[in-house]
Amino acid sequence: MVLNERSRIITPTGIQGIPHLVVEILADSTIDNDRVLKQELYERAGIPEYWIVDPQEHKVDQFVRDAARYVHRGSFEDRVEAATIPNVILELDQVW
Repeated sequence: MVLNERSRIITPTGIQGIPHLVVEILADSTIDNDRVLKQELYERAGIPEYWIVDPQEHKVDQFVRDAARYVHRGSFEDRVEAATIPNVILELDQVW
């Protein structure tokens, strides 16, 4: 997710900068990449918030950057609210 204040980073070829929030949806073939490799890349890039959506387990793991590291804020099954973006709430019963 990129907020209006950084909309200039959205280009015809993709996002050229740091988004406010990245959401990864797990698939069997990408679990290791999403939980380890991509998380490390996003952390180093300075992305403030990162969600991992597990459609099989019906949960969202929320990670928020605290200084230079991500802190696991929780695993949510009913609703998840962005920690770094006001008024972004995902009601998970509408997703599953």
